Amino acid sequence: MRIKNGVQFAFAVAVLAGTLPALAQVAGAGYQFASSANVQGQNGAYFKTKMTLFNPNSQQITINAGLQTPSGLSAVHPIVLPAGNFITYENFLQDVFGYTGGAGIGLLDSTLSHNFVAVGEVYVEGPGGRYSTPITGLFTTDAVATSGSGHLSVSAGLR
Repeated sequence: MRIKNGVQFAFAVAVLAGTLPALAQVAGAGYQFASSANVQGQNGAYFKTKMTLFNPNSQQITINAGLQTPSGLSAVHPIVLPAGNFITYENFLQDVFGYTGGAGIGLLDSTLSHNFVAVGEVYVEGPGGRYSTPITGLFTTDAVATSGSGHLSVSAGLR
């Protein structure tokens, strides 16, 4: 885990988004990551989840991180995030929960009143190198609707 000043991170988030939007447009008081991994793959590969959390606020916040395994919510751990700083976990599931396997991650400001930024990726390191893919963090306010067939659908960005 690394804690750093958030100015560089906020700029990096804006650049990766392709624009320099107002920070309020890329921050939320809660996120849901439907998939993450800390597990051995085939041919010597090992899958991990890198997670970076940024606090753009002028005061320290506490983020409650929830681990959602196939059997349901199995653990909640608080993460204290200093004002204007970010924390990067190279293996979030191991570092925060001591968990091996696949799981969902829920992140929620403890007061439900402070926005923060969460960026995640699942990556694999093995004999062939390092490969990664970003994981989508849905805001807790993104629309969830039931289709005509009864299946759930998530519409990111719709409120």
